[in-house]
Amino acid sequence: MNKTILVVGGTGFLGTRVVRRLAQAGQSVVCLDLKPDRHKFQDLDVEVIEGDIRHIEELIAVMNEYKIDCVAALAYLMVGESEENPHLATRVNIVGINNIFEAARLSKIDRVVFTSSHAIYGSQTQYGNRMLAEDNVGRPGLVYGAMKQFNEFIAQKYSSAYGMDIRILRPSNVMGHGRKAAMAWGSRIVSEPAMGRAVHINYKSSSRVCPVYVDDVVEFIIALCLRDKIGHQVYNASGHITTLGELANTIREYIPDAQISFNEDGRIYEEMQACNIDNNRAATELDWQPRGVRDIVFSHINEARTEAGLTPITR
Repeated sequence: MNKTILVVGGTGFLGTRVVRRLAQAGQSVVCLDLKPDRHKFQDLDVEVIEGDIRHIEELIAVMNEYKIDCVAALAYLMVGESEENPHLATRVNIVGINNIFEAARLSKIDRVVFTSSHAIYGSQTQYGNRMLAEDNVGRPGLVYGAMKQFNEFIAQKYSSAYGMDIRILRPSNVMGHGRKAAMAWGSRIVSEPAMGRAVHINYKSSSRVCPVYVDDVVEFIIALCLRDKIGHQVYNASGHITTLGELANTIREYIPDAQISFNEDGRIYEEMQACNIDNNRAATELDWQPRGVRDIVFSHINEARTEAGLTPITR
């Protein structure tokens, strides 16, 4: 069944891919962004609108004009920006996301899909090596994670108080070419060597991470938008555990001269973020499985090289 889906933050890292996949699948798509990059969808029949989630009247107007069935809420101020400017982050990440929920309520939208984060759990070191499932109580240590946790709390209140259908996805370390935000090591660690440039990551190489490929997250978001029957409100979407050093070695299997360095006097990444995430709910209910680290690296390298006009690698 064809739906009309509003993708908020639709020309961002995740949003661009969500818009393209939905449009290619025959769905009607409306893309809203603060500073939309319209040329990204010149080959598609997509409505691209400039809008600000801090202004609820703009959201209501779009939802009503285009008779939206589902909203994918992807607009957000990321980790580095949220830490540096918590006031702006509050206006965007708290007020802005609540505006989406409230506008959807007033517009009688069938479903909202909100992209949260494994950052709500906080550091893995708080839990030892325990695996973290969706019902674990989060202990975020970053502004970004605390805001995502509050968004989830408000989403649950809207669901219980107003009977709204709000679905929540918690991706882990999303990797893929093209992320521009500060602290975007998940893009830089592969994209820079793929294009022949050195990269420095400001964590110890022994840091454990759980990378998940951007396209796998996109497919999960689309499933939450389109599936009629979904068993739970919240789903983890994590990758397989590896260390940053092991990830670098995997990159060097494809790019032997890759120049990747780490700050061995710096922090261990799991002091900031959880890395042992339970995907069982997604696997059993939605048949979702993340690709492995080697497949992530291979796909990521070729995305970067293709965009740079370089010859793709082969296995």
